[in-house]
Amino acid sequence: MAASIATTEGNLKLDAEAKHLANQKGNDSDYDLQVLKNRRVSIMDEIIITVFLGLFIAHFILQLQQYMANGWQAMGYKGAPWYFEFVIVSIAVSTLGLMRLFRAFWGSKGK
Repeated sequence: MAASIATTEGNLKLDAEAKHLANQKGNDSDYDLQVLKNRRVSIMDEIIITVFLGLFIAHFILQLQQYMANGWQAMGYKGAPWYFEFVIVSIAVSTLGLMRLFRAFWGSKGK
């Protein structure tokens, strides 16, 4: 009897986790579609993306690298802060509809 109860509990947990993952994938797809729809009617998204991508690209231009490093140091960072990385990943998520990538990226950060 105890083995039967344990097996049933295990199956219920697996079923619940499978349903949760299926719902999460559906929610991620819905989110991606909504973000892409919202971007059609707003120019502010394009401005924000342009500014942050400009900052990102400036890190790779030899003549600007020292200025970028000095700027981050002036704010108390040794390099680009975590929120800058977060914004760049968020731009990729919103532009390309990659919510699953976002979950994988930030899930791996915690490990």
